[in-house]
Amino acid sequence: MESVLPLSSLRLLVPPLRLTSALMWQVVQDQNVEQFGKLEEFVSVMTNLMPELLSKRQRATLIVGLRAKTGQDCRQANLAPTCSAYTAMHL
Repeated sequence: MESVLPLSSLRLLVPPLRLTSALMWQVVQDQNVEQFGKLEEFVSVMTNLMPELLSKRQRATLIVGLRAKTGQDCRQANLAPTCSAYTAMHL
């Protein structure tokens, strides 16, 4: 079973966590598809550390949606060769 950090130890992570959260929120607001891989990784890390943030269904839906959006935008922009490595690794 994965270890979950106690709430008190999360205080040590707050400044970097705040900065990273702000950056990820900017990625979402700008719909910066090129950075959706990092957003997916951030969601995975955070939900592993604090499983109560999202249900398993919510997490899966979010990650699948990010992957689908990444693949869709790659095809529309004719970047398939560039993006195929990313989508193949993550599908």
